[in-house]
Amino acid sequence: MSIMDKFKEFFSASGLPESYALHHAPGPAGEVLAALRGVIDPEMGINIVSIGMVREISVEDGRATVVITTTTPGCPLADWLVEACAKAVTETGLVPDVHITHEPPWSPSDMER
Repeated sequence: MSIMDKFKEFFSASGLPESYALHHAPGPAGEVLAALRGVIDPEMGINIVSIGMVREISVEDGRATVVITTTTPGCPLADWLVEACAKAVTETGLVPDVHITHEPPWSPSDMER
């Protein structure tokens, strides 16, 4: 279970919206999340964390695994987003491992509230 799954579980039990866990994290995952706030989706002009494109962050042994989604499955900027996320993670001193998923598909309800 990733740290983001644990936060989702905690926040759902606390009555807070599940999306809250995807936008707030302490420790190393929080540092990665903060760095990813610097990645701006070129089409929307908003950072990918606020849009809700970050699906999972796990940090272990100096490596940060980040799973993101795009707002549409055929996004022409998907490769650029992966590279931008990897660069942001590198700036935290961690080795990046960035992947894209489309399950579940992105929806406006994923956006930060």
